[in-house]
Amino acid sequence: MELQAVRYAAMISAMTFSQLVHAHEAYLTNTARNPEEAQKEILEFLDWDEPQEDKFAPDVRIILASANFSKELTTSVMWLNEHDVDVTCIRLRPYKDELGGIFLDVQQIIPLPEAADYQTQIKAKEQAGKAHRAERYDLRYQFWSQLLNLAKTKTELHANRNPGIYNWIGGSIGKAGLSLNYAVREDESQVELYIDLGAGNDDQTLEIFKQLKAHKSAIEATFGGDLEWQDLPEKRACRIRKIIEGGYRSPQAEWPKIHDALVDSMIRLDKSMRPFVQALKK
Repeated sequence: MELQAVRYAAMISAMTFSQLVHAHEAYLTNTARNPEEAQKEILEFLDWDEPQEDKFAPDVRIILASANFSKELTTSVMWLNEHDVDVTCIRLRPYKDELGGIFLDVQQIIPLPEAADYQTQIKAKEQAGKAHRAERYDLRYQFWSQLLNLAKTKTELHANRNPGIYNWIGGSIGKAGLSLNYAVREDESQVELYIDLGAGNDDQTLEIFKQLKAHKSAIEATFGGDLEWQDLPEKRACRIRKIIEGGYRSPQAEWPKIHDALVDSMIRLDKSMRPFVQALKK
């Protein structure tokens, strides 16, 4: 039942308004009714004053009616609903009274009426969340694309990296477990030396951080400013970073300025860190 309904819904979703009118005309003809009423009946059903091709069938809903629904069918329907296919199950149970009259007990079983509004709100929230995530990923991809294009004109660092949708891009500094990263958030960005020797090596990670921090004055002098030295006790890693004002939600007209600051800071961070990284004791 559900598969047949999905096939019908797919057919309807691909139809134009004029094609539907033509199909309804054929139906009215076959049932000995006036086919000239087809468009009028459809407009009344849709509550439209006139045809609107661009708004016709952007979404299609399915209503299944039966005296009983198997567990397999209801499971399928709930799965389809979770994946944004609008399916409702209506149970119709006929009864006959002692006078021979027929009555129908009509109950909506999926979604449950008392939960329908809540589920609609949840679905709307989920869809809004998906749209927000998609926008965030798209903005970050554009941000990284422009930054990497600029970086390639100034340094070989990150030259082999491709833009992505996540909030950081890593690069090598020539020592396993240490990386030079760009990171971006909505309103700020950073360059960092990230130290992570992997699970079970927390003590070695912290030891490398301490060795570098012993040269803090010399490193910051070469860098040309203060750096944040974070041992990150809540994580297994340590980080040395420089925050840059402006992120991927900053006006795009400001991105070139942010990218200039990031690339310049990355070049200076590499220059100040690399000699001490190469001299680290194993």
